Amino acid sequence: MIACAATACASNGEGGVRAGGGSAGTMGTAGAGGIGTGENPTVIVPDAELCGGGPCAEHTGEQQFTHDGVPVGTDSLFDAAMRNPPATNDANESAIVYPSHETMFPVNVSRVRFEWTEPAADLAYELRFDGDATAVSIYTTGSSWSPTEEEWDWVAESNRGGAVRFTVTALDLDDPAQAWTSNPIDVFISEGAVPGAIYYWSTGTSGIMRARIEDSISQKFYTDPDAPDAEECVACHTVSRDGRRMAMGYGGEALRTIDIDSFDVLVPKPAQAERKIGWSTFSPDGELLLVSEKGVLRLLDTESGEPVGDNAGVVPLPAGKLANMPDWSALGDKVAFAMTEGR
Repeated sequence: MIACAATACASNGEGGVRAGGGSAGTMGTAGAGGIGTGENPTVIVPDAELCGGGPCAEHTGEQQFTHDGVPVGTDSLFDAAMRNPPATNDANESAIVYPSHETMFPVNVSRVRFEWTEPAADLAYELRFDGDATAVSIYTTGSSWSPTEEEWDWVAESNRGGAVRFTVTALDLDDPAQAWTSNPIDVFISEGAVPGAIYYWSTGTSGIMRARIEDSISQKFYTDPDAPDAEECVACHTVSRDGRRMAMGYGGEALRTIDIDSFDVLVPKPAQAERKIGWSTFSPDGELLLVSEKGVLRLLDTESGEPVGDNAGVVPLPAGKLANMPDWSALGDKVAFAMTEGR
């Protein structure tokens, strides 16, 4: 749940990793509701938001789609052709490259690229998806296809919680007497949405980007592009396991903790002294934050930002050792960190 990259804001003083031009990511549930316990959080997505933030499609029956570049009447040629069953002639049949048999896709993720081999050049293909609710034919060319939102509604959303059988049938439009069908695979569609987001630092924006599971592209998350501090540099960050909070090094690597949904600043409080931060990690219940700065590990209360325990929250280390990059285990009983010799 930790991400950090080299930043132009300021050095963190820990002799740590320098990853010029790179980025690292964290995974978190997207603030959709969780439980603040030591167990893994349970995220509940309302039925009305299961499919890309809206209600799922409920189509039934047959449907077909023809993509650009496919000649008019191609579907009729497929209907008239003698269809050879799978494994009749490997040289004339496509093989499905992606996805693998029995892959399951989240119902709210439509940006899937289906791929197959081409037995020859300039062929047309019928992609067939047969499910309990719908039977969908896609007519296309080339060796790959990604569904539109409408196509995904018919193929996946309407068959959520079940499977569709996927085949690729090849046809030579110049000699359309015979069509050749691939071996089938089963593709499973989840019953419910998979919530969450990947957060990562971007060198291009000097800020934290967010890519939600259902998004086609990532967007700058923090600092908010519309906020007065939009140009402030933010890099090292960590997300609580319930996806509600993010701690970060804000402009000069000052500790800032925010509410992910509202962007409200939780720490520092008004008039609270600035605290420097290198890396950080939340406890599984999100109540504590362990930070490292200049080789010192310090335990803080998440709500107040104040130290917890003896010695101003400093975690004892062997003499002459420095620690950085802490990561709290999901069970809460262990913390992993990098330890080096002091200088």
